[in-house]
Amino acid sequence: MRKNLKLVSRAETKELIELKKANRKLLEENSRLLQLDEQLVLNSEKLKTIEQLAGGIAHELKNPLTSINGFLKLINQGEVDEEKRKIYFDILIEELLKIEKIANELLILAKPQSFSYKETDIHKLLMDITTLLNSQAILRIILLFSRVAGKG
Repeated sequence: MRKNLKLVSRAETKELIELKKANRKLLEENSRLLQLDEQLVLNSEKLKTIEQLAGGIAHELKNPLTSINGFLKLINQGEVDEEKRKIYFDILIEELLKIEKIANELLILAKPQSFSYKETDIHKLLMDITTLLNSQAILRIILLFSRVAGKG
């Protein structure tokens, strides 16, 4: 059995080698463009998620701000009796606490979640926490008691 062999000139061989190199470059470029396309799709999805999150946050902040604005306008008119004024201020404080809670939740999301452990004096830590809690407790007319066993 005889094979059909075609002799190729050196020029044709060089041309085939060059075509093969060009084809390889095109395949590499195509692969690179596919990776870029995948990255663009991923970034687009991330941006869409961020847009939805931002819309939700804006909505959650707008509600208490609208209440605060309305009650401050009522109080500013000066025709509010003391009983209503107290009620309005209670509502204002509640709405501000809502905004503070939203801000705190955003800060938690923004913080990198890395942990490190270190040895600490638990007695001092508890005393510091008690001091911080006392200031908030006083604002809410709450009396805190603490009892910590001595070191030893």
